[in-house]
Amino acid sequence: MLGAINYWLQSNSVTQWFINAWVGNTTSRTISSVPANTTTYGRVAWTNDPTYTNVSQFSSDGSVYCPLPTPYPTVAVSGNLREYLGAACYNNISTNTLSININPQSSTGVTTNCGVTPPTGQTKSSYRCTAVFDNQNFAPTPAQNLNLSASATSYSSAYWTAANACTSTANNSLPVDVSSGGSTVYDKDIFFNNSSAWIKLKNSSFGSLGSLTNVLPLNIAAYDSDDEVSQRYFIMNSVGNDPGLVTASSINTGTAAVSSKEKPFFKTVLN
Repeated sequence: MLGAINYWLQSNSVTQWFINAWVGNTTSRTISSVPANTTTYGRVAWTNDPTYTNVSQFSSDGSVYCPLPTPYPTVAVSGNLREYLGAACYNNISTNTLSININPQSSTGVTTNCGVTPPTGQTKSSYRCTAVFDNQNFAPTPAQNLNLSASATSYSSAYWTAANACTSTANNSLPVDVSSGGSTVYDKDIFFNNSSAWIKLKNSSFGSLGSLTNVLPLNIAAYDSDDEVSQRYFIMNSVGNDPGLVTASSINTGTAAVSSKEKPFFKTVLN
């Protein structure tokens, strides 16, 4: 208004006020706290009197509807669970305890969930994680990194790699942007490192006053013609022979058995 020195702005919804105050000599005002799915009403009065003795009547009410935004697509990340054995990678892992999570860089309004196939048993083959960006009730950051957190007993580390390469170099951050209009489906294998040394004995016994840690991987390549790859045991045995005895202060062979005839009296812990 020509000559106005201040404007009195009132803006509200049915349930709340957003502003009810003098806002200065300005021709526009942005109100950022209006929730979606809300009709907002507004009116304005003005004065050119420094003493505020004379103030105009309020204008007629105006209104505007703030719609809900289009829901963001769900992010889906899935892939194989693979053993990294130093020189090669193989499908499937064997573990007693497995944990897989994807953690958003900014967690506001983002809900993640992960599942493993098969859901029971020691041998695991694949996983699938989802991340839901709820922009109907929150204001999630649409462009951010999803970070992998994974671990499994019998493996020293678990990680993503660039382009699913068979390597020990981890690349555990996945950049996503649910507002870009592009695909939000990602193929990311998880590699589980078991590159520590291990041995297999045949038709033998083993005894130690110390502890025994000899974690056998799920995927075993034959060392020579005498190596029975079908026997995933610390102590192999030939047909007609019984495997020997293993004694130690503690025994850890991962998910592999000590021998084909492992029993409490064959797997002995010395106190």
